[in-house]
This record gives sequence, structure tokens and C-alpha cells, in this order.
Amino acid sequence: MTFCDIPLPLLACVLGVWVLFIAEVSPQWSIDPDYNYGWAVPLLFLFLLARRWQSRPETARARGSAFAALAVAALAILPVKLIKEANPDWLLPTWTITLLVIALFLLLAYTAGGAPWARHFAPPAVFLVTAVPWPFFLEHAVVLGLTGVVTRVATEILVFWGIPAVQHGNVIEGPTGMVGIEEACSGIRSLQAIVMISLFLGAQFRLGLARTCWVLGFGAALAFVCNVARSTLLAGVAASRGIKAMENWHDPLGVAVLLVSFAGVWLLARMLAPNEPAPSPSARPHRFPVPAAVALIGWMPAAWLLTELWYRIHETNAPEPPAWTMRWPSDNPTFKAFPISELSRALLLYDEGSSAGWTARDGSHWQAYYFRWRPGLRAAQAAHEHVPEVCLPSSGMALVGNPGNKRLFVNKMDVPFERYQFDNNGRMLYVFRCVSNDLTARESAPVNWSRTDRLTRVLQGKRQRGDQRVLEVIVSGYDTPAQAETAFRRELEKLIRS
Repeated sequence: MTFCDIPLPLLACVLGVWVLFIAEVSPQWSIDPDYNYGWAVPLLFLFLLARRWQSRPETARARGSAFAALAVAALAILPVKLIKEANPDWLLPTWTITLLVIALFLLLAYTAGGAPWARHFAPPAVFLVTAVPWPFFLEHAVVLGLTGVVTRVATEILVFWGIPAVQHGNVIEGPTGMVGIEEACSGIRSLQAIVMISLFLGAQFRLGLARTCWVLGFGAALAFVCNVARSTLLAGVAASRGIKAMENWHDPLGVAVLLVSFAGVWLLARMLAPNEPAPSPSARPHRFPVPAAVALIGWMPAAWLLTELWYRIHETNAPEPPAWTMRWPSDNPTFKAFPISELSRALLLYDEGSSAGWTARDGSHWQAYYFRWRPGLRAAQAAHEHVPEVCLPSSGMALVGNPGNKRLFVNKMDVPFERYQFDNNGRMLYVFRCVSNDLTARESAPVNWSRTDRLTRVLQGKRQRGDQRVLEVIVSGYDTPAQAETAFRRELEKLIRS
């Protein structure tokens, strides 16, 4: 299974596009634990490509317009990179580049062997989409849906076994405390991995679309059943032996869920696999022009250089963001620092982080979280992950109001804030969230994340490159949002210093 008989220009183009895919998508694999498996996808792609090469069909005539289409797909990389550079948290450019990579692979196959080769090598190319993070709305819906169902089913099973259990959102209250059914226990990670392995096995065993869908459906159902069993066992261990004992079982059961799911999917795919076609090593690809290969390979670093040049030109006189720091009210006798969970640390990957709560003189209750990231992709994405409208509803709270963004002038600093209102079993919570970076410093109005504004910032050459700070304050004890905002403004003057 080698590529020794592939013409060098064609092989160089394939590897160049392969490197482009890794360079553009791999940052997501490093910062998001749910997609760490993405590092295996490019290697599995090469394996599938080598397997397909051994059974390649006879070539057919390719139209000359294929090179024009190849040029259009390659040129489209530049505007997408410009958009992606200004919006690293926006998955649309990442998905667009992935689709362009797939199109480039298919066009290279078409120029080498015509339509039969494009169809033959399509499954390995399509397999690359499994390494791309799911769109936020889809992942959010699946996570909340799976977590809620898994929590509800696990609670019913515990009650059936005679173990006292009450569901509170995505948390199970048992005799020894609260057990949270987090994202890892909801089945989202195993479901993402099942999608990847199902498409891989579909391409490996040449199952076709229908049988691959059967394997995918079976794997998803098996993963759900295993995750219900895992959550139930964890809650049962917590009820009988305590929360500390449950933590020792958490990761081993997670690995067991993946192994059982993978084994079940592999067995079904093996049963459905048709007979392997005989190899046809005599099929030779068409000649690929050397100038076209040089142009394609050279354009990829050129697109990166042009993107960097565009933003460097516009950043020459960019203002510095306000470098404020957090000053906790430690002189308040009710002040208490709270540890941040291991899961939150693993997900957020912040450089500095702290959390605390206290009671004000008027009897209101305050809880705050402060995080800081040094420059990098993690900092650019952190502002839009684990936001209040996602995290708090998973704890059983209901979002009842979102008045929007507002800028507050505090201690000679212009600080942007997002405002939310939640109902926690009849108790109103007011949430204020600040995201401070060099991008918010350059905007005269609160930063808008609509598609139009994202594209406008690309034309203006604005991107986030510096530190990022996030402050989230949760307030209770006030009757109206106006009262809470007035108290927040007053408290904020004590909390942040330039």
C-alpha cells in the first residue's frame, strides 16, 4: 500500500492540500477536548487513500475545465482565510475551508483519472469532515438534549432500584450529594467519535451510503445505552460510597463506553462488508502538468502571507485594550473563594482564573468568575464558549431576559458588558458578563457577532491578537434588573483596577 507509482507532481499536490487541511483545522483539535481525536483523522485519510489506490478503477477522459475549477477552488482559500483570521471562533470559515479541501482532492482525482476516479476516491475525502467541530447550534442542541434524556433515564433507573434520586436540570440529587451529568457523560463525545469511526469503516469496507447509515445509527444507539448505564452506575456509586469514590470510576467507565461502542460498530460493519474488489494496478493516472502543481503548492503559503500582510497593515495604529486587573473584596467578612472544577479548567484552558462569592451590606448575594488568557487561538475562542445562556440552563435555570450589551465607564475605563436574567426556581438571578480584548477596545459600540459585522471587521482589518479577560458576575437579591444594574455598577468600581 504505497504511492510509489503516483506521478510526483500529483503526489505533491495531494500532500500539499493534506498539509493545508491540518494547518487550518488542527488548532481546534488542540484546544477542545471533544475533538482531540481529530489528530487521527488525517492519518486515517492517508490509510484509506492508500487502500483505494490499490483497487483504483480504469481511467476515463477528464475535461479540460477541471483545471479551471481547480484554480477557482484554490483561489477561494484566500478570502476564506481572511474571514477565518478575524473570526477564529466562527466555524463557518473552518467548514468552508474543509469543503474546499475536499473539492481540491476530488478535482485532483478527476484530473488524474476522470469521473471513475473522482467517485472512487470520494469516501476518503468526505471522511475529513469528521475532524471538523460541529456547528454550535447543532452541538448545543445535541448536548442539552442528550444530557437531559440521560439524566432523566438514569434518575428513573435509580428510583426503580430503590435509591433516592431527584433530577434538577442536568444534576441528580442523591443521598450523598449532587451528581452532575456533564457533557462527557451525556454521550456527545462518544457520539462524535462514533460518527468518525462509522464513516471510516464505511470507507474501509466499501459499505456504500445505505449500509454506512445503518452502522452509524446502530453505533449512536449503542453509545446512548452505554452512556445511560455509565451515568446510572456513577450516580449509584456516589449514593453508596460517596462523591470521591465516584470520581475514581468516572474515566474508566468513559473508556469502557468507547471500547464497547467501537467494538459493536466494527462487528456490524464487518458483517455488512461486501467482497473486496480485485486490485487493478495497471491503471495509470493521466499526466499532471508541473506548472499547475507548482502554482497550486506555491499558492497555499502565498495565501497565508497575504492574509498576514492585510491585518498587519491595519494594526499599525490600533489602540491598546484596557489592561485592568481583578481586585476581590477580600476585606468583606462574608467573602469566600471557590475552587474551579477540573472539568472547567480542562475546557477553558485559561492562564489565570479565580472564583469567589460574598454578601453585600444590603443583603444581596454576589458570585464572580474571572479568567485571563494570553494571546492565541484559545483566547480568541474563549469569549464564545461556555456562555451563560448555555451553561446555566444545564443546571436547571431558565433564561427569562437578555437586554443585550452595554458599555460602562468605570475607573476611567470603557468596559463592555452583556446582561442576562435567569429564573432559578422562583429566585431571580442577574448575570453581567464582560469580555475585554483588543477587539472590544477598537469598537465604539458593543461588539456585534452577526455575520454582517464579522465580515465588516475583515474589510477593516480587525482581529483579536492580545490578551483576553472575562469577568462574569451573578447577582441575586434585587427585585428589578434596573436595581441589579445600579448595584453592579457600584460594585464594579471596587472590583476592577487599571
